[in-house]
Amino acid sequence: MSPERRKRSESRSEGPPAAAGGPRATGPVRPPRVGLFPFAEEGVRPLSAAEVQPVPRPAAGRGLRFGPWHLVFIACLLALGAMAAFVIGAASAQRGFEMRRAYLARPVIFDGVSIDGLSVGGLTRRQAEALLLGRGQGEDAPGPALSGALDAAYAVGRQGFAWMIGSDRTPFDIRWEHTRHIARTGLALSTHAAP
Repeated sequence: MSPERRKRSESRSEGPPAAAGGPRATGPVRPPRVGLFPFAEEGVRPLSAAEVQPVPRPAAGRGLRFGPWHLVFIACLLALGAMAAFVIGAASAQRGFEMRRAYLARPVIFDGVSIDGLSVGGLTRRQAEALLLGRGQGEDAPGPALSGALDAAYAVGRQGFAWMIGSDRTPFDIRWEHTRHIARTGLALSTHAAP
């Protein structure tokens, strides 16, 4: 290092000037560093390296901690799951309703209905009449007995009942249940007068 540079670095390490144009204060600007605590109070002894205890750290894999933000996160996930289940449930209920509505809107006699021993479920009124006349079941031409039997067969699932007044179920639900009940148990109608 050149002598000129050395003088500049020495002048920087000395303290600030005492007064403008006066002599510079001698001595270092910073207090000397002592032990671990450079600004320790009088009478307080800094700790030696042997006295310093390391901060225990959790072992690998055990560093996860469960805090209140985790609870908030889990609660939000549960709320989102519940909302998704509600939406999916509502959509499936809507699909079920649409399927039942389409089934009840068909212009046919519902399953499980028979007239004079012939199954007429799934047939239109005209198809059922042609089937019965063609088999010789309604021989007295399309008379009142055949017409009454066809009316009764076609009315299954399309009419209300007196007992459903004041019921907590909707007429649609009762009509649906009636068609399902007839499909399970059957309904036998006759064109012949009872003896």
